[in-house]
Amino acid sequence: YHDPCHTGRHMGLYEEPRDILKKIANITEMKTIKQSANCCGAGGGVKKGFSELALEIAKSRIKEAEETGAEYLISICPFCYRNLADAIADIGSNLKMVDLMELLEEALN
Repeated sequence: YHDPCHTGRHMGLYEEPRDILKKIANITEMKTIKQSANCCGAGGGVKKGFSELALEIAKSRIKEAEETGAEYLISICPFCYRNLADAIADIGSNLKMVDLMELLEEALN
């Protein structure tokens, strides 16, 4: 699970997404999580103003996710989703980017 800056640092929502994930899937944590999680690179207008920098930051996060051996990278932020998905495509990663709400919908159906 990738902790978005907005839902994590700004709203303090770290355990709630994990509680949902634990009920519907196995969760594998990256090295940097919760308050220490690395940014996806898209926040603060970086993706719009400095798209190449944003992509490089996201690639770093993708490499960290790949080290876990996980099949999916889950997040709840649309900015993180877009930037991390772009990085996955750019480096040809086998990770699949999934929004937490998509995963929840699939589990409920």
